[in-house]
This record gives sequence, structure tokens and C-alpha cells, in this order.
Amino acid sequence: MIRASVMTAVLAVFVTGCGTSPSTTSMSPETQRKAKELYESMKKDAQNKLDEMDKQMTEWKAKTDKATGDTKVAMDKKYTEMKGRRDKFADQVNEFGKTSGDAWEKLKDGMVKSANELTDAFKNAADEFNK
Repeated sequence: MIRASVMTAVLAVFVTGCGTSPSTTSMSPETQRKAKELYESMKKDAQNKLDEMDKQMTEWKAKTDKATGDTKVAMDKKYTEMKGRRDKFADQVNEFGKTSGDAWEKLKDGMVKSANELTDAFKNAADEFNK
């Protein structure tokens, strides 16, 4: 927990303009390097999660297209709901590199929440339609 807090603080400093603002010019090159590595790792993880969601969306759409009657209507509704959540997460991932300081904290929390909500939506939908 402490490591995560320290890394978040380092990342917040990095995102505000690594090496360009007075607060970062006093950072050691090693701290700047670690902050950049953490930032890139988090960016890659977020993109990987988005790619995974896209794959699940494609699979869900294929199942929806094969369904008929009331099941198709219900699956279409779930697909639309999940697509909205996926799009929200994608917007947050795209904003990831444009944030700084306090905005980073809010975006990070929102990204985690969105990813968890979408993961839960996929699981619940799969449970509902695989009975």
C-alpha cells in the first residue's frame, strides 16, 4: 500500500511535466526514470485491458447476432450497455496521457472503476445467458 502511494505520488509529479517544472527539476534522474517506467507500464496495462474488453465485445456481439426472439432483444440491450461502459473506459484510457497532478488521481480512480464495472457487466451477462 505504501509502495503504491509513493509510486502514485512519483507518477503525479512525472505526469505534471517530468523535467520541465520547478517541482521536477529537483528530482533525481533515477526518480524521473522510475516514474516514466511506471507511467508507461500503467499505460500499457490500461491498453491491454481495453484490448481484452474489445475482444469480449466482439465475442458477445457474435453471440447476440445468433440469438433469436426475446433472448436476442435482451442480449442486444446488454451489448448496448456494455458498449457504453467500454466507450467510457476507452475515453479514460485516451485521456491518460493528457492529465497532470490531481487530475491524474481522479482519472486513475475512474479508470479502475470503469474497468471493474465493465468486467462485472461481462460476467453478469455471461452468467445470465449461460443458464
